[in-house]
Amino acid sequence: MEKMSMSIEVITPDVAREYLKCNTRNRAIRKSHVNILVSSMREGKWVLNGQPIIFDDEGALIDGQHRLEACVLSGVAIMSYVVRGVSDSRAFTTIDVGKPRGAHDMATYMSGFSYTQAKDIVAAARIIKAYEETPDKSKFEGRSFGRGQDNETLAGYAINLGPLLVECCDHVRQRFVGMAPKSTMAACCYLFSRISKDQAFEFFNMLHDGVFDSQDHPIKVLRDALLMRDRSARKSAQKQNGELMALIFKTWWAYRKGRDVKILRWRREGIAPERFPELA
Repeated sequence: MEKMSMSIEVITPDVAREYLKCNTRNRAIRKSHVNILVSSMREGKWVLNGQPIIFDDEGALIDGQHRLEACVLSGVAIMSYVVRGVSDSRAFTTIDVGKPRGAHDMATYMSGFSYTQAKDIVAAARIIKAYEETPDKSKFEGRSFGRGQDNETLAGYAINLGPLLVECCDHVRQRFVGMAPKSTMAACCYLFSRISKDQAFEFFNMLHDGVFDSQDHPIKVLRDALLMRDRSARKSAQKQNGELMALIFKTWWAYRKGRDVKILRWRREGIAPERFPELA
């Protein structure tokens, strides 16, 4: 049985600062929204509207960070209901339903990961989940699991992929800026690592470092292709990601087999379209 309490409090900027120290699991603050609240408070338009600031039974702030941040910045004390002692872990997923919390917001709360870590693992997990749920992998098109579809389940899925996905996200973060999306690289790193973690990490190390003993080394050919890749706005994000993943998969196959590569391409259209490459 939950032992929740509710009271009306005068929240001064100093009190708001103290409450924000308990803000350990929420999404990143949206400055544009805070600025609107700051203006409302400074202009005397803020009213006691029944919307509470909420803490869970461990004292963590689970709703109200934008109002508290605005209170601090405005320098104005406000009246607000304050609810304490919410113990049902599902409560977090039902708050702010007007602007649903994304899967990365939920993953942050559910896992204890930092917001950046949660955002990275969920972005990669969207691609991994879409790949895993494609019955015929040869027809995979590089899509991500649909946004807005059962974010709580997706957050749980990302967390359940375990430490390996976190390692892969950390391994590729900031290493391929201008070459490829980190979500795609992290997803490929994870899929490859399930076959051989050592080879997968060596693969992405070589792709980043750009040091090769042959012009025909498959990873060198991939690196050159990524640096010259067409990122035209005429191509949809899904189409670009499909082509990118196909090239990475082809390179992984050649790397694993010890094969040289002269040219790296994937024909998804035309007279003889290729099937999506197998995961060697």
